[in-house]
Amino acid sequence: MISCRRTNEHRESDMSGNTDLDKVLGLLEGWRDEMVQVQVELVKRPALGPDNGGAGEWERARYLEQLVRGWGLSVEHLDAPDERVAEGTRPNLVVRLAGDKTSPAVWVMAHMDVVPAGPESEWKTPPFEAVVKDGRIFGRGVEDNQQGLVSSLFALRALKEANVTPPTDVALLLVSDEETGNRYGIEYVLENRPDLVGPSDIVVVPDSGNSDGTMLEVAEKTILWVKFVIEGKQVHASMPQLGLNAHRVSAMLVCRLDEELRKKFSGTDPVFDPPSSTFEPTKREANVDNVNTIPGKEVLFFDCRI
Repeated sequence: MISCRRTNEHRESDMSGNTDLDKVLGLLEGWRDEMVQVQVELVKRPALGPDNGGAGEWERARYLEQLVRGWGLSVEHLDAPDERVAEGTRPNLVVRLAGDKTSPAVWVMAHMDVVPAGPESEWKTPPFEAVVKDGRIFGRGVEDNQQGLVSSLFALRALKEANVTPPTDVALLLVSDEETGNRYGIEYVLENRPDLVGPSDIVVVPDSGNSDGTMLEVAEKTILWVKFVIEGKQVHASMPQLGLNAHRVSAMLVCRLDEELRKKFSGTDPVFDPPSSTFEPTKREANVDNVNTIPGKEVLFFDCRI
């Protein structure tokens, strides 16, 4: 918890019952319905990157920027060039509340993009129309990562409206492209603004946790995404001896990789959950359109957390 002071002359002492904190928490409780509505507005603005078949994060970023500027907070852009989207860039936003000093700053990083909804038939509610039911919000992205994004923004707003100045700068970094590799998000930001986050700064990433907020992670596994292309020879399924079934070869490859990688990376560390490395076959591209054709090419992907 960060201790705070009032910006006027009448500062509250530690023996006062921490009225600054009470005021901040009271504001947040009073904004409960407003926070839900922001979640609803975000859900209706799908922020899918071009790698996931979307138009990028700009519609969502514009909404968020208008929102926070309306609260009297400033926004800095660190947008990454990307010719695949209509705007030519992917948005990365910095929202900062000045403290008594600038360093070490406290950063909260959240991402604006979401993953695809998948088959809508698997949803009980429309994925991009938020539904509030039984005290919960249902919709694509409400947890990953809108819960961290919305709660962080409103916490910063509460500090400002409560007229509280933190002992050091508090800044939010809202990035693009987290779901597909970070190239146009945090990687671009750090490469092009190496001075932005200092070595002594504190960085919080509210992108995981549990329902009561008691879980804190202090480490993350190294991630590796691998694409495999298996070349065979396409033939009619009635004449397999004339071809090479890329589907069968890919299935053998997946099973062999699963077995061998688990042997090679068999170590465990209780700081992680799960404690062992994981090697999961995930996405697989379509091969042939009909059931009686042996595919001559297979494309599959592995998600590795080491």
